[in-house]
Amino acid sequence: MNEQLSQHLNEIANMHQLDGAPWKAVAFRKASRIITSVTYTITREGIGQLSSVKGLGPATIGAIQQYLESGSSDRAEELRDRHPAGLIELQKMRTVGPVRAKEIYFTFGIKSLKEAAEQTEYPDIAVLAKDAMKKRRLPWFKCLSAVQSILNYLDEHSFEYSLAGSMRRRSDDIGDVDILLNNASPDVSEFGEVIAQGDAKTSILIPISGQKLQVDFLRVHPKYWGSALNYFTGCKDYNIAVRNHCLAHDLGKLSEWGIDKGRITFATEEELYEYLQLPYVPPELREWGYLWQDGFDPKLRAVQDLHVHSNWSDGSASIMEIAQVAKELKLRKIAVCDHSYNLKKGAAALRRRERECRRAEKITGVKVLCGIEVDINMQGELAFDNLEDFDFVIGAIHRNHHTDAEERLMTAIESEKCDAIAHPTGRIIGERDPADINWPRVFKGCAKHEVKIELNGSPERLDLPFNKVESAQSFGCQFIVGTDMHYLDGWPRLLEYMKNHMYKSGILYEGGIYK
Repeated sequence: MNEQLSQHLNEIANMHQLDGAPWKAVAFRKASRIITSVTYTITREGIGQLSSVKGLGPATIGAIQQYLESGSSDRAEELRDRHPAGLIELQKMRTVGPVRAKEIYFTFGIKSLKEAAEQTEYPDIAVLAKDAMKKRRLPWFKCLSAVQSILNYLDEHSFEYSLAGSMRRRSDDIGDVDILLNNASPDVSEFGEVIAQGDAKTSILIPISGQKLQVDFLRVHPKYWGSALNYFTGCKDYNIAVRNHCLAHDLGKLSEWGIDKGRITFATEEELYEYLQLPYVPPELREWGYLWQDGFDPKLRAVQDLHVHSNWSDGSASIMEIAQVAKELKLRKIAVCDHSYNLKKGAAALRRRERECRRAEKITGVKVLCGIEVDINMQGELAFDNLEDFDFVIGAIHRNHHTDAEERLMTAIESEKCDAIAHPTGRIIGERDPADINWPRVFKGCAKHEVKIELNGSPERLDLPFNKVESAQSFGCQFIVGTDMHYLDGWPRLLEYMKNHMYKSGILYEGGIYK
């Protein structure tokens, strides 16, 4: 439900932009982001909890309450009446805001995404429209939110089940959702459109982010549970590696039914790995596609977060409040890296902000770095003066991510004015592709100039992607970890996402590696 609420608030924000009311758009877009970070499922009965969430006001909470009651809100319906559906739809195209959407709709006479994709007079628009119409893989956290009501139903009715596939591996992006059921076939028709139904498998479609997400329910006999769960968790390369291990050690042929199609079966994954004479491999690490020979410590915890935002820029909390929560979360060090384009550049204001950091550190005992996240402009310059006055400087591209990204990064790195590069590929999972960059060149530059690379744990970014970390290490790169936290309520969950990303990347929080 949280995912649907977030989409609804974001739609309202888009329509307010068309209205020429950017302040309202900002409020509803901010509320949309906050809802995705809330750690509980929002319900009609629990709507009162939202009054204590910073960043949500009467207007946004009212829209949420109405959506929970009826599936829409008065504000959304009123705005839809004022704006043609096609005009709203055109804003789904990447880089197309309200001004450009109005030009396409009213000046060019293109009334829908379908029309935009089919016309030939404006090929650049056709490319954007076709891209917007593609079914995209979606971030893990959005898919989890979309199926949470299904999981709650299975829990309430005491079904034994497990997520499988890319969801269980906590892949960066998800194509569909697999749920294994232990000898059960619950009626799930209330949750979506049933597209296939049988004794062994049922499939439904549920709405998410303007498209349909397929959820497959697979019925498994208890005696095959261990091998089936291992098989359907994947990934493909990992399954091949396990099968080859079996053959190389004369253990038999492994499938979802066990060894040699049921000659030996496994009720749990632990039984299977004991038979294989391998350490149990957490699902997140199976993403690498090869076997791990060493043991694991799944109880790692974060000890630092070097990328958080305060109310000096677009965060919701003061520096003192952030430090106090950091202490509760047992963090030893944080870096408050507010956006340069939001910070007042006056010396007096910046000194006041620095004093806030020092005071927060003294009172809480948490190391508080007075940092800044500086925009890397089109020339690769770090767009802020006197960066030497900050404890910690991270540079990041925030605009025109696909224009000269490599040269801009290299110029910023070679300037030696920043300590780290934030969310380096620029990707937003399911929305914006990573920039086309010669990564060995960037990694060599970072190692040479001692500029660290951020592993951003924000669930829509997970950037640097885990499968580029090993390459970066081979060039001698060092890393920082950060959640990119803006709202305190979602910080614990963001730290879990960050921990998982580090775990899967093979990076320990103290700087070591798993393998």
